[in-house]
Amino acid sequence: MAVYPHDHRMWALIGLYGGRGDNTFGAIHIYGGDFFGVPRSDWDPDTLQERPYDIERARKLMADANERWAAECAKAGGG
Repeated sequence: MAVYPHDHRMWALIGLYGGRGDNTFGAIHIYGGDFFGVPRSDWDPDTLQERPYDIERARKLMADANERWAAECAKAGGG
């Protein structure tokens, strides 16, 4: 899953449990605030302009990544 730079506008504790040099990792994230209620932003990957964070876009990104992971696990397990 690729997530573009974003700002949660609250403190966070992120515990890495694996990773690679290109900043691709698995992690546990703990946030100190109303995760869905606090307005935040991300940056458009094409224009690099700050924009309001779109939670539905983020949910779809996560769901798509989970589907790819499940398919890879099924393939690795023989089907």
